[in-house]
Amino acid sequence: MRFVEEDDEIVLYLEEQDTVRRIHMTNAGEAGRGTPLGHSVGRWEENTLVVATTDVDWPWFDQSGVPQSRDVEFIERFTLSPDNRALTYSITVTDPATFTEPVTLERYWIWVPGEQIRPYDCTWDRDDL
Repeated sequence: MRFVEEDDEIVLYLEEQDTVRRIHMTNAGEAGRGTPLGHSVGRWEENTLVVATTDVDWPWFDQSGVPQSRDVEFIERFTLSPDNRALTYSITVTDPATFTEPVTLERYWIWVPGEQIRPYDCTWDRDDL
């Protein structure tokens, strides 16, 4: 994972699926188009990047097929540890069509010096299933 500041955006590069996300640090941007990654607007709360994402046009919440509606909203929090070696991530999902209450998930990453984002080269063959 890599964060790059570009003008009024933070671009988030992820190895999984070669994903590139644009987080608008102002309310600018093209909301209302409905894309698989939605429309993300960020702000800083001290050392935490808080990202609100709406306008997601993707039918599934996860890889197991849990559905999500076009009304789904995500609040993500990215917090770097004081020693800059760990990144804590939390996401709160609100989707009344799928969940009876907001769902919060958390994970963290440890920084490994010299580690690079590599191309996502995941292929599979139906015969392997």
